[in-house]
Amino acid sequence: MNCFSLRNPEQKPDLRIILLGKVGVGKSASGNTILGTKDRFPLADGLCSVTNECEEETVNIKNQNVVVVDTPGLNHVDGTDEEVVAKIKKSISLTKPGMHMFLFVLRVEDNFKQEEINILKTIRSTFGKNTMDYTMILFTYGGEGWKEQIEGYIQSDKDLLNLIKACKKNYHLFDNNNDQEYNQVPELLKKITKMVQKAGGGYTPEMLKEAEIELRKQQERDAGKKCKINLKTTTLFGVVVGCLIGYFAVGGEITSQIGAAIGGGVGAILGAGVGILFYSCPKINCRGVV
Repeated sequence: MNCFSLRNPEQKPDLRIILLGKVGVGKSASGNTILGTKDRFPLADGLCSVTNECEEETVNIKNQNVVVVDTPGLNHVDGTDEEVVAKIKKSISLTKPGMHMFLFVLRVEDNFKQEEINILKTIRSTFGKNTMDYTMILFTYGGEGWKEQIEGYIQSDKDLLNLIKACKKNYHLFDNNNDQEYNQVPELLKKITKMVQKAGGGYTPEMLKEAEIELRKQQERDAGKKCKINLKTTTLFGVVVGCLIGYFAVGGEITSQIGAAIGGGVGAILGAGVGILFYSCPKINCRGVV
């Protein structure tokens, strides 16, 4: 079902937006800017987050309901990224029958670093390979002059440029301190509407379930590969130890070589047996074998 379908000729289709990003990049402030208020989502000074759970608010803008979901920062000091992602996944239920856009928030003053890259990998692995079709970059704190500088800023950083390309070059600039400067909210909603129409609808709970299944399969594949590597390592270790024991345990040059060969064979069997035990036994987490 297309969750972007018209309900009646007079009412525009709803837009449902989820804000993602690190602590302190301006997610809550951006949510307030979209909602046309300063205090719907609580703000904090500095890098201390006051958003501990996903919060949802709705506003009607020019005969269109816009649902905005604010989320905890993905580097939240009070929880792991896995815990925060679990909360974000639950937030999908706040946007039934599905959300339309992830707004990944970045500060224009900040350098695009490995931390942001890792966060995006977490988002893509959690929500699926098509996540970027439903993701727009929202640059915040873009005060005076940044509208003219933003293109050069993007081009100056290879990783940031690749991110923008992955999002089909969809990005927007917000000045949360001056929300009337250049019609920024209607322009953002127009861009989101265009992206949703191009994608053929929004991101649905069914897509999330498919992404979770694929993530589990990938984790199982990765675990299997690691187990096979550990099996080879265990067998080789058994050969080496067996050879050494056989060589030093039997006197004489010829017999010691024979002993080494016998010891190596026995060690290989024992090493393989231990490896198979860890690889095949479902009660043993083979990812813990080193």
